[in-house]
Amino acid sequence: MVLERPTVNLAHVLDSALVATQPMFATAGHQIRMALPPESIEIDGDVRRLVQVFTNLLSNAAKYTPPGGHVAVEATVSDHRVAVRVRDDGLGIAPDLLPRIFEIFVQSRDSRGRTQGGLGIGLNLVRRMVELHGGSVSATSDGTGRGSAFVVELPLSEGPLA
Repeated sequence: MVLERPTVNLAHVLDSALVATQPMFATAGHQIRMALPPESIEIDGDVRRLVQVFTNLLSNAAKYTPPGGHVAVEATVSDHRVAVRVRDDGLGIAPDLLPRIFEIFVQSRDSRGRTQGGLGIGLNLVRRMVELHGGSVSATSDGTGRGSAFVVELPLSEGPLA
C-alpha cells in the first residue's frame, strides 16, 4: 500500500469520519461528543486512509453500543504526538479477547454470543494503516458491558522541510 503523506488537519479528518458515520449514530439514537484542543493539529498523512481508520473505529462504536448510548472522540497533544481516543459505553471487550483484538478475523460478541456483522478484518486494517503513518493504536476495556476505548497515536507534522 502506497500512502500519500501531505500535511493534513486532524479536525478535517475527524469531521469527515463523523459525517460518514452520522447515519449509524442517528439511527441508534447515540449521543456523540468531540473534544479537540483549540489549536490546529497538523499531521502528515494520507487523508483517505486516516478517514478510513477513524470511520472504522466510529462504526464499531456505533455497532457495539446499545441504542441511546454515548460515544466520545477526544484528542490531546504531547511530546510531538497526538492521541485520539474513541470511547463508548457499549458492550465492551472481554478480557481474554483484548490482547488479540487487532488480529485478523477476531471479533467481539454480544451477550448472546453473536457478532455484530463484518469479517473481523477492520481493526487489523486500522492497526496496519496507523503503523504505516508512524503511529500506534491500542484498546482498553473494563470488560463485557463496560464500554471500550481505542487510542490512535500519530506523530505531529514537522512542517515543510527546509
